[in-house]
Amino acid sequence: MIGRGRYGSVYKGSLDERPVAVKVFTYANRQNFVNERSIYRVPLLEHENIARFIVGDERLTTDGRMEYLLVMEYYPH
Repeated sequence: MIGRGRYGSVYKGSLDERPVAVKVFTYANRQNFVNERSIYRVPLLEHENIARFIVGDERLTTDGRMEYLLVMEYYPH
């Protein structure tokens, strides 16, 4: 874990051997996930001060809870 906020926790992970940041939302914060994902999907939303969005997904945890993931490029610091 590299951070925790109001709506979720952020972890450092890897995707195809490159570092990524993964923001994990709980089921209770699903609408926040949907809202944030829709912002990152705005066409031509590319700027050097905005983290690059890779993918948004949902999954069941091993104990059967639904959680939602935003995967973005990882930036140290």
